[in-house]
Amino acid sequence: MKRKPLARPPCFCLFLCALLGALAFTEAAFGAPKTVTVKVRVDSEAPGYEGFRAMDGNPQSMWHTDFAFNETKHPHEMIVDLGATYEIAGFTYLPREGGGNGTIKDYECYVSDSDKDFGKPVLKDTVAKGNAENVVTFPATVKGRYVKLVGLSEVNGRPWTSIAELQLLVDGVQFK
Repeated sequence: MKRKPLARPPCFCLFLCALLGALAFTEAAFGAPKTVTVKVRVDSEAPGYEGFRAMDGNPQSMWHTDFAFNETKHPHEMIVDLGATYEIAGFTYLPREGGGNGTIKDYECYVSDSDKDFGKPVLKDTVAKGNAENVVTFPATVKGRYVKLVGLSEVNGRPWTSIAELQLLVDGVQFK
């Protein structure tokens, strides 16, 4: 006796389609973070080491204050315009590869809805790791459109500031 292949009941097909659709929706909604383009303003930059490079997603590039033409002393600052208000939990700071010139030692971080009046710092601290990524969390999440990071000193006491990558910690958002 020859057996007929079992037919799948229609409810199984509906279940499978619903499951695949839910997985696709979940990946689209929760998989990749939303990318937001920001504007970056700095107090000093060297040619080829402009401020935007600190948030370009490439750890091989960097922002570096001017070291050839108009060398200035600390503090050095970077102001990031997020374009809208976000709840910010902190940031990651990646020094230039191998540490070195410009690696931040002491810093202040401000968050505000105004790029003119930042008020008091959300955090004032010392960078924990000079040669590796530092994850800095605020005591509490802070809402704001503008973030100002101020380098107060450099690990070797020199007048420069550099950042290979700066990323703000906001759920579901990547800033570039």
